[in-house]
Amino acid sequence: MENTKIVKDALKELIKYENISYIIPFNVAQEKWISVLNRTDSSLLFNSDAKLTLLKLGYGLSNNSGQIKGNYNAILYNLNKYLGLITSKDKSIINNYAEKLLNIEGIHIFSTLSELALANYFSLKGHHVNFFYPFNLLFENKVSKNRDIDLEINTKDKSFLVEVYMPNYTPDSEGAFSGNPITEIDDIKNQLLYKLNKKFDLKKQPKIVGIDKPLYLAVYIKYDSMLLSQMHTPLNFNDIADKYFLKLYNLFKKAIESVVKENSFITDILLFETDFFVKDGKLTLFNKIKM
Repeated sequence: MENTKIVKDALKELIKYENISYIIPFNVAQEKWISVLNRTDSSLLFNSDAKLTLLKLGYGLSNNSGQIKGNYNAILYNLNKYLGLITSKDKSIINNYAEKLLNIEGIHIFSTLSELALANYFSLKGHHVNFFYPFNLLFENKVSKNRDIDLEINTKDKSFLVEVYMPNYTPDSEGAFSGNPITEIDDIKNQLLYKLNKKFDLKKQPKIVGIDKPLYLAVYIKYDSMLLSQMHTPLNFNDIADKYFLKLYNLFKKAIESVVKENSFITDILLFETDFFVKDGKLTLFNKIKM
C-alpha cells in the first residue's frame, strides 16, 4: 500500500505538466513503478545519492519544500518545455522517450534532459531537429546490429548528427567528489569510452553503415565538482577562478579530443553546459561546429 501511495503522490504532481502527461502513459507508469518498488529497497531509489528519476522528482515535489522543491520544479519545467519538441513527432520517438522517462533504475534523468536541451538549442536557432537517427553495425560474420544517433540537425543547406553524453558522477559517502579534477577528467574520458564502445562496439571494429554526414560528440560539462561548478555557474565568480576553469577546460577538451582522434568516424566534439535547476536556463556551446 505504501508503494502505491508513493507512486500516486508522484503522478498527482507530474500530471500538472502538459507535455509530460502527453508523453507518459500514466497507467503504465503506475503499474511499472509499483512493480519496481515492490521488488526493490525503495530507500535506494529515493535517498540523496540516488539517481534522479521522474518518479523521484514527482514524489519529491509532494514531500519537500524550500530549495529542493524549487530545484525539482525547475527541472520538471524544463523537461516539460523540451518535450514539446516531440509531441508532434512520430509515435516511435514518443515511445522511445516514454521508455527513457519510465526507467527508474538505470537512466539518470539528466541524460535525457541533456539530449532534449541540445535539441531545443538547435531548434531555437531555426534548425530542423530529428531524433534517433538509425545506423547499422556490420560484423565480419555478417551479423548486423541496429543502432541510432541521438539527434539529426538539419540547417538550410547542411545536416549533421549529434551523439550526446553526460558524465554521471556519484558523490562519496560525505557527499563530495574526489577533489582532484585531473582524476575526474580521466574518469570522464573512461566513461565516455565505455559509452562509445557500448554503442559502436569499438573493440570488435565492425563496419559502420548509415552514418553519411558529420557526427559530433556532444559532452555535457556542468556537474557538481571541482572541475566545473558547485551550485553556481562554472567557477566564474572572479578572475582567479576564471583562469583555473580555463586551464581545466583546456585539459578536459584535450582529453576528449584524444577520443575523437582514435575514432575517425567522429568529426569533432561539442562541449556544452546548461543549468537544469534554472527555468529557461541558457545553454552555452563552448566550441563551434565545423561544417
